[in-house]
Parts: sequence; structure tokens; C-alpha cells
Amino acid sequence: ETANGADYNGDGDKLDHGYGAFSLLSGFTPFPTAAIPTAVLSSPCNTPSSRLVLLADQEADEGRDLNGDGDLDDTILLTHDLDTDTRTHQRTTIVASTGRQGRRVAITVLEADEGRDLNGDGDLNDYLLRILVLSP
Repeated sequence: ETANGADYNGDGDKLDHGYGAFSLLSGFTPFPTAAIPTAVLSSPCNTPSSRLVLLADQEADEGRDLNGDGDLDDTILLTHDLDTDTRTHQRTTIVASTGRQGRRVAITVLEADEGRDLNGDGDLNDYLLRILVLSP
């Protein structure tokens, strides 16, 4: 953002790194609301309807609460559809991506990051495996 003098993700500063698409015909096009994700969790996965890349995105970089737990401290699962150039925050925290098959993904989450007791044992100390089916 600093180099271009633009606040692409609308968080009020020009300090974030961004990402976008590059075409030989049109050059680089920034995704206007995209801070650069913290990590790429998977390479593109071809499915019958699209090619999805799993990313980890920091709430603090986006400047907003992406999972509704009231803080900006979390790393959130983000998908990027390469066919439509759309990003979708999956509204769940992520510690690690442990596996993927098509639109099903296994991720590790920490209850404290989610802000709730996911396994009913009365604490927020546990790491849990979650299986998500990503919507098209």
C-alpha cells in the first residue's frame, strides 16, 4: 500500500502488504479489500466447480473481527477462488491445516481463539480437529 499510496483493504492505514492477480494482458490488479494472508495453507485444489486456495488471514491486518468473537487477535481461514477471484472468510480460526480432499478440509483450532468451549469439557484450553466442507 505504501508504494502505491492507496489503502486497499480500507483499514485506515497504508502499511499493509497486499495481493492480487497478474495477467499478461492487463498487468497487476490488486484485490481492493485484501491484506496479504499470513500463510498459504494449500496449493490450488481443482474441483469440478472451481480452484480453491486455502489461506490464513490475520484479523489485525484486516482491521476487523472476522469470526465474531469480539477481538482482533485471531488467524482466520480464508479461501480464494482462482476462477472467480473471490475471497471468502470462513469465520473460523485456524492453527494449522492438516489435510484436504476436494472441498473438505481438516483444520486444527484452539478453543481460546474461538472464544467458546467446543468439546463441552468446561474450559477453553483444547486444540481440536475440525472438518469443514467449503461452500462453492
